Amino acid sequence: MVLSIITTEALAHYMRGAVAMSFIFWSINLHVYAHRNRMMKLLYVASLYLTFAFLKDMVFLIEDLKDNAFVNDIAILVDLVAQPLLCAFFLEATRPGFATTRRIAAAVVLQGAFIPLFLLDRSPWVFQTAYGVSCTMSLLTIVSVFVFSYKYRRYLSSNYSYMENIDVRWVEVLCVMYFTLISAYFVAFDSITWLSEALFNLLCIMVSAFCFVFAKKHLVVKDAGDAGSEGVEGNEDMEIEPLFSPYYEFELEAKLEKCMKDKVYLEPKLTLSDMANYVGTNKTYLSYFFNNKQKTTFYEYINAYRIEEACRIIDNITDEDRLSLAQIAQASGFNSQSTFSRYFTKAKGVTPGKYILEMEMRRLMEK
Repeated sequence: MVLSIITTEALAHYMRGAVAMSFIFWSINLHVYAHRNRMMKLLYVASLYLTFAFLKDMVFLIEDLKDNAFVNDIAILVDLVAQPLLCAFFLEATRPGFATTRRIAAAVVLQGAFIPLFLLDRSPWVFQTAYGVSCTMSLLTIVSVFVFSYKYRRYLSSNYSYMENIDVRWVEVLCVMYFTLISAYFVAFDSITWLSEALFNLLCIMVSAFCFVFAKKHLVVKDAGDAGSEGVEGNEDMEIEPLFSPYYEFELEAKLEKCMKDKVYLEPKLTLSDMANYVGTNKTYLSYFFNNKQKTTFYEYINAYRIEEACRIIDNITDEDRLSLAQIAQASGFNSQSTFSRYFTKAKGVTPGKYILEMEMRRLMEK
């Protein structure tokens, strides 16, 4: 029994060191990306702080301190200061420009103020209030992230013909994973079992790796900072509705059809602004036309033509001139095979591979 406790304790200390090393690695790695955009800068700063937070836990290697409740409470209060930084990262990822320096500083000062307060007054209410503030901050962040993410995706679907590396669904998943992990933090450290601490640190490594990998690939759409606000998809559209005469609508539709005949949809990173320039209008009018007159989004409108182009390519493939799915996706205007496969399946009800197989079977039967 004693040997088992010693073994799990050693495992917990090993995992604590492993997670500290992982944050050191990611901090060094993220230094290159810190100047790319504000989101990556926030992640870099949060990673540096978390590196410090895990390194400071080395004090628990000291025999006289590892079971000291006061030291443990101070350590937790120090860890909680990372919360505003990570909340700012999630919010900035789903609404660029929202996490201002003033807002971040105010949140960090609010959370950090409980450390000196607890040193002066060791009453349980100080620690409980700090935990309550952290939980409130987390809950507000989760709600805000899902609201901002929804508006962000609406903006993307109305302005971009592709979603690769600009969609923010990964932020939603990561946000839930992270705050679930933080909840587990207090279970792991309040009930003090070495095994639960080791498991927490292992999960921390996994979640942070997930975060850093997806964040590095993500491309921030700066114009989406106010996505869904009054001037983007709200009242502005209502104001331009009377200007849409039947003739103008017919003329705009004719120009769009001409663009589609010229196959402008083959441009993999075609945007609403690009299309507006092609048809001689502005993106506000064109967005309104798609959303309210065509009852679709720019993303769906363009990709519908790309799918038909892909079907034409597949229908005309000969046995001597076979193409891979990646080549078909590229030839039909998609910027990635995964987006092509997902959208093709949604539009046609079958995967591209199955559609190709059905066409080959049909050709054999005709012979």
